[in-house]
Amino acid sequence: MVALFDNDTAASEAARPIERITLPKNVAVLRYPALESLRSYPTIGPTGTGPFDVNGLAGSIEMYLGKDILSSDHPVQWKGFSESMRAYQGEVMHKASLQEKFWEKVERCKANPDLMESTDWAGLDQIWKSIFAAFD
Repeated sequence: MVALFDNDTAASEAARPIERITLPKNVAVLRYPALESLRSYPTIGPTGTGPFDVNGLAGSIEMYLGKDILSSDHPVQWKGFSESMRAYQGEVMHKASLQEKFWEKVERCKANPDLMESTDWAGLDQIWKSIFAAFD
């Protein structure tokens, strides 16, 4: 069994109680892996806009759908502050638009499999690799 958490502040906070218990060997608790592309990602906050490393703070599944989906139109907006984690929770803006673009990409690749080579699947690939390696 695999429990898979986002790579953000809310997931870190939610996983804390699990880290304190001993789980059976057939249970793995994972978080999405850090991505190089998220080390300098556009953000919006109370002090303005700018690039920031959002790994561990705003890594929802939408951030893993491909660099060909993400753009400056989809910055991370800083939301509430988690006192227990001493970190802000970020959320990529316009998630529905990102999801729509992803499914359009999937349909294009289904219609023309040659497009698989020119589209970005690296984020999802890293998630799958971490799941497959969970019990190594």
